[in-house]
Amino acid sequence: MKKIATVSIALCLSLMAAGCSGNANSQTSEPAASVTGSETSETTSVEESQASHVVTVEEVSETLEDQYGEYTCTYPKIIVDGVEATEANTYLSSYIKDQYPLEKIDDQVEGNTVKFKWGSNENTVSIIFTIGAISEDYYTFEVFNYDLDTLTILEDSEVTKRLGMTDSELFDKTKVAYQEFLKGKDSYDFDKSISDLNYDVITPYITPEGNPGVMGRVFYAADSQFSGMESMRCFELV
Repeated sequence: MKKIATVSIALCLSLMAAGCSGNANSQTSEPAASVTGSETSETTSVEESQASHVVTVEEVSETLEDQYGEYTCTYPKIIVDGVEATEANTYLSSYIKDQYPLEKIDDQVEGNTVKFKWGSNENTVSIIFTIGAISEDYYTFEVFNYDLDTLTILEDSEVTKRLGMTDSELFDKTKVAYQEFLKGKDSYDFDKSISDLNYDVITPYITPEGNPGVMGRVFYAADSQFSGMESMRCFELV
């Protein structure tokens, strides 16, 4: 949403190989069914939290097909205490579709595929989108944190507080996560990546396992082939 998530197409293969650090192996269930060229009415329950609210996030899928294959986007359907969070769900799907459209132009599908995972803890639910361009080796992330009492988007500092940390503690843990991720990777600029950590370039969230996580910006080294470029990564904070 507010994040700078730019990366050159030249970054392609390196980024696809790196993935999302920390909780990258957390699985997002595949849709139970999809309908080519339209949104399916079938959804699949992914998980249920043990927080003070009963939270279920279902997947709603949309698939387009051309001669090269099928391309699917999945969007969250948040249900709190048995009631669908209609306004939040509409906003999330509309925002992603507007910013990262998937469409068929003539006989070819263009745009982005979308999948998501989610986590909850107490009165907070986090939705973590992974967006990939189908015609390029490019991907990025978007993170949204919602209060389960009001179903409104939370400020980053409030999410940090709910994770049991101060702002400075979050930034310090993020630096440690960066250091672990970038260790031995000369193509990254660690010092530049941690030089200005603030809520404009990082977003805390809850991982699918209920642990603290953060999405943050990393820079590439001046002497690398991707010099001057940046990308977003996800980290589990321990």
